[in-house]
Order: sequence, then structure tokens, then C-alpha cells
Amino acid sequence: GTHDGGVLDCQWDPLSDNYLLVAFGSGRMGMFDTEKIQLVRSFDKMAGGVRCIEWLPNAPGSFLAASERHGAIRRWNVSQSSPEQSFKVGAGGIRSVRAIANRPDQVLIACCDGSVGFFH
Repeated sequence: GTHDGGVLDCQWDPLSDNYLLVAFGSGRMGMFDTEKIQLVRSFDKMAGGVRCIEWLPNAPGSFLAASERHGAIRRWNVSQSSPEQSFKVGAGGIRSVRAIANRPDQVLIACCDGSVGFFH
């Protein structure tokens, strides 16, 4: 089911108090309406799994999802169930992706091998 592998990350939609984006250990993601207690959008499964998700502050409705196994980052928009873009940022996996408040066109990436870097 959708909840296979437990919840690995979740992020509130910055434009809504009711929508919560959730990444599951199975590689699936979903957008939940917490007021109605229901799934409002499911996204295609990421084959390499999903370790973390992050909203893009300069692109309403868009978010990044990163793989812990393959070093892949995919850019998604809540209006579509499949990714808009896919990027390979390294051979190893990604542990964390975070938006940078004063640099809306960049995100900070922490990799499983201990390295960190910027992505834009």
C-alpha cells in the first residue's frame, strides 16, 4: 500500500495550512488534506526510494524529492503525478535537501558519504 516502509519525511505546504506532503519508505509520496483526513494527490513511485522532500520557495507548488540510494533528485509539481525534471548529483545517496532562505534558487544537499554542496 501507500504507507509501505513508514514515513521518512513530511513537509507542510507553505501555501496552505491543510496540505501535508509525505514521503514513504516504499518510494511513494502523497499530498494529504489534514482537515478532510484524505489523500488528495499521489505521485509516481521513485525507483531509488525517497529519503527527503523539500518545497521550493521560489516556485509555488513545486518540490524536490531525493533518493538515499542513487543520488537522484527529482523536481515535482503538485499538479502532476510524475516528475518535471530529474537530476543525478552524485554516485552516492542523498540524506537531506534544504532550501536556503536568502538564496531561493539554491538548495543545500547533504550526501550519505558526508559531503555537502549546493544545487541550483
